[in-house]
Amino acid sequence: ANRADAGEARKRLLDVWRKRLAGCRLDVEVHSSILAVRSLVLGPADAVDDVLTLSALARHTQCYKLAERVLCDPLTELNADLEGPLFGKGLPAGLGFGDNERNGIGIDISIDQLVTGAASVVMPQYRDAHEQLSKQIVRDADGLEMLNVKHRLYYAFLKHLWATGKCDEALLRLSRLNNVVDLIAHFENSPNDSLRAACWLKLGDWKIERNPFLSGQNLYPESLQIEVLTAYKKATNKRGTTVCTETDYSAWHAWALMNFRLAQQFSKSQIYRGSDNNASTHGGSNQRHSSSASSKTLRNLVVAAVRGFVKAISLGTKRWSASVQQDMLNFLSCLFKYGDHHKDIATTIDEGLSSIMLEAWLGVLPQLLA
Repeated sequence: ANRADAGEARKRLLDVWRKRLAGCRLDVEVHSSILAVRSLVLGPADAVDDVLTLSALARHTQCYKLAERVLCDPLTELNADLEGPLFGKGLPAGLGFGDNERNGIGIDISIDQLVTGAASVVMPQYRDAHEQLSKQIVRDADGLEMLNVKHRLYYAFLKHLWATGKCDEALLRLSRLNNVVDLIAHFENSPNDSLRAACWLKLGDWKIERNPFLSGQNLYPESLQIEVLTAYKKATNKRGTTVCTETDYSAWHAWALMNFRLAQQFSKSQIYRGSDNNASTHGGSNQRHSSSASSKTLRNLVVAAVRGFVKAISLGTKRWSASVQQDMLNFLSCLFKYGDHHKDIATTIDEGLSSIMLEAWLGVLPQLLA
């Protein structure tokens, strides 16, 4: 057989093996033994999806040594330096990729600009030097396809670090990786954008997990609010393929939920400040200005939340029903709590009501009837 026929036969064999493995019981020992035999024939980049599945199974069953080994072994075989530029460490100085650069987030951006602006407001300003760096990274990785393989394995390794309690290291490494995947996506027009979205989504999730919402009248520091919102906004910035994935839904769900929670916190803080102002007789003009700015921010947060929930519901209907029901309930909360506060909010809610499919309301009929 010629080389082309051999390549086609190999591809068919991989497809058959993949389908057979998908029919096996989701068990660490079963998957581990099958992949161990197949490794005699396959290379480290031939069965990435199966390796990632085994790593996730091992991580969820707390077999952490196996989870690390099945990820680090192929990375080592592919000559991937975990401390190298392919994963964001040691990038040239002066390009805005330092560990203190807040991951490309503009220092002067406000929450209002962030929630009302286009996706471009959170994208780095790339130059010719960035394009040269992008091409160099792709060359060093032996091509765009191989770079994607290494990034997927490394991203799973970061989830392993997080699961084993190395949260600060995982956050730092993920921030660096995000710089690279954004850079590559901008200049190389990669057809698969799901990894980039997943990385930014996970960064926002981890920042929230490390800093859970505070109770009472307290708000997150504004810098942390901006970092989380920026991560989610970048995750929702869809590029490449138009096929809907679970990551797309999750990104819009997280973006909407974050805006909704911040709106609730802002609303509570306004009530708290209002009660303090009623008890005080000083600082009239400054307090009125602060109240007006807070009202504008609250309005923008609610509008962004409503639009995000509508987008998430349209992407998730009939697929991820449990979360979609939560989106519907939060959308109704915006309707009942903020619907008559401002014309922009009412208009956005009306547009959302007209665009949501009828079957999406079935899960919340009891709440509507009550």
